[in-house]
Amino acid sequence: MIRIITDSSSEINLKRAQELNIEIAPIRVTFGNETFVPYKEISNREFYKKMEEAPEIPKTSQTPPHEFEEMFRAALDAGDQVIAVLISSKISGTYQSALIAKENIGSDDIFVVDSLSATFALGILVMEAVKMRDNGAKAEDICTFIDNNKGKLKMYAVLDDLKFLKKGGRISTAQAIVGTMLHFKPIVSLRNGLVVQEAKERGRKRAFEWVIKKAQEDGIDFKKAVAVAHSNAVEALLELILMFDDIAKNVKTEKLLKFEIGPTIGVHGGPGAAGFAFFTE
Repeated sequence: MIRIITDSSSEINLKRAQELNIEIAPIRVTFGNETFVPYKEISNREFYKKMEEAPEIPKTSQTPPHEFEEMFRAALDAGDQVIAVLISSKISGTYQSALIAKENIGSDDIFVVDSLSATFALGILVMEAVKMRDNGAKAEDICTFIDNNKGKLKMYAVLDDLKFLKKGGRISTAQAIVGTMLHFKPIVSLRNGLVVQEAKERGRKRAFEWVIKKAQEDGIDFKKAVAVAHSNAVEALLELILMFDDIAKNVKTEKLLKFEIGPTIGVHGGPGAAGFAFFTE
């Protein structure tokens, strides 16, 4: 059997992980002296409430090598091969931790993959890997699929509140004040393994229109998973789904995979964000 492992940046919660028969390596989040394991020790709602109240942006910490060793050894002891599909090495040291664990164990039945992705884009990549596993694909073939398709992954998200970018030092106080007055909404994407700002538009509707137009230009592969997500912002998500429905005539809205953006990525953008991820053709 093949055991698939990802990390909590994938936005795959414990319930969905159980349904998919995969394991989640925790990327912890720390507020001051308090550290939490996402989904186990703090819910998304609790996280965003604490984030609103905290004077500083919380920090995240990568999964340490010894935890990967424990997960890998348990799989090998059960006679399983392991595929670990993890957050981009350009964003987190989690991938490097897994490589160290693999080297310490010294098994050829452990495959560690740098997704060059994160958040719910990583989530749909993992779900495609699960689909292949469940259809009987070999570990090597699954890893080849991931390597061949991770460059085709696209993710766009519209952030809501500039104050969290200011708190995190990503924009100045003056930029935050002006941007808030003009109702600017930053638009971020995944590019070459990093989350980067693509544009900014005045108002959420115009920002979503920019995202939809860009997705049309990219060319969505509707044969693979397509996902929408939000960070404690159901209203924004529903607005995006309605707009997305106009370009996805051959995909029923209820078939869109839905994710909630949790602490690992939420520390950067805060609550109120919404976006979607897909593979290009």
